[in-house]
Amino acid sequence: MRRNYNSIRKEILKVLRKGPETLTTVNREINADIRTTKKHLLWLEKIEGKIKKIRKGSNIVYKIR
Repeated sequence: MRRNYNSIRKEILKVLRKGPETLTTVNREINADIRTTKKHLLWLEKIEGKIKKIRKGSNIVYKIR
């Protein structure tokens, strides 16, 4: 069964409530295609403004605003 956009975004937010995470970690937790995860992280950051992207050295982590 396919998940809808809202359920994927809710899963991402649930993961990020535990603390800042990388794209790879979020992707592993929600068990989705990496492109799907990246697209929804971008949506949550740019359109909804619910998360923030932070560069830590060579890594990018996402966290709840």
